[in-house]
Amino acid sequence: MRKKIKFDFHYSESDDVFTIYDYNKKPAETIEFSEFLNVSLDRKGVISGIEIMDAIKFFGVFNEEINKEFLKNVDEVNLEQIELRNNKFVVIWLKSG
Repeated sequence: MRKKIKFDFHYSESDDVFTIYDYNKKPAETIEFSEFLNVSLDRKGVISGIEIMDAIKFFGVFNEEINKEFLKNVDEVNLEQIELRNNKFVVIWLKSG
């Protein structure tokens, strides 16, 4: 199953926390994956939110061009959840103007 969804988002510059969420989905549980990442799931196991601590460091691992200025100017966030052999993979697209 592949589903790309546009999410709402907020970046706290003072805390360096990037939050991605869907107001239409109520989280049933939140899983702490690491010191950087919490993922909230609805009752069907679909992502309803992601909280990324130390966002600059987290995203910088994947793309060195993502810095505080980039995150402050994000215009759009899309998230794709891919299921394969009982595993879930998440792709996050950030568009910054």
